[in-house]
Amino acid sequence: MSQITPLMTTLKKQLKAHGKTYADVAELLQLSEASVKRLFAEQSFTLKRLERIFRTILLSLFCLPVLDVAAAPAGTLKSDKVKGLSRYCVYTDGAILTIEHTDLCPRKNPNPTKSGSPPSVNIERKGGPSSGPLKGQKIKGGNRYCSYSDGTVLTVDKQDKCPNKSR
Repeated sequence: MSQITPLMTTLKKQLKAHGKTYADVAELLQLSEASVKRLFAEQSFTLKRLERIFRTILLSLFCLPVLDVAAAPAGTLKSDKVKGLSRYCVYTDGAILTIEHTDLCPRKNPNPTKSGSPPSVNIERKGGPSSGPLKGQKIKGGNRYCSYSDGTVLTVDKQDKCPNKSR
């Protein structure tokens, strides 16, 4: 998958955050504003030009991927943290998956939500992965909470149905 589009998206956000316009970039690169717009549209900056822009906003090219995780596709692993016997996997779509501390987080959210629905939070019971039938469900606000006999709780949009099994 190309990383150019997320890079350009992040660059635009950082320029905006620093109050820079296409005209500012054009002046910096000694180009016309139309040329700068074309560079962004075609995503065809040279590394030298990118470096010059980043020096202006006091950033390193190397820190760019870290600045905007939201530029990653929805459902991509954003971070993970081990606390006690649990590992918390946080995804760019807002979902959180809690697994055993010895397990590794999946790179993609294993329980992606439908477009526009809230993120899912899937919590495994401490006894390890297993599959349990649907025990109950509760609707509160815009969410439906699905409880399973193995201790898993899955949060989905209230319009969505709970899966019959936790896995």
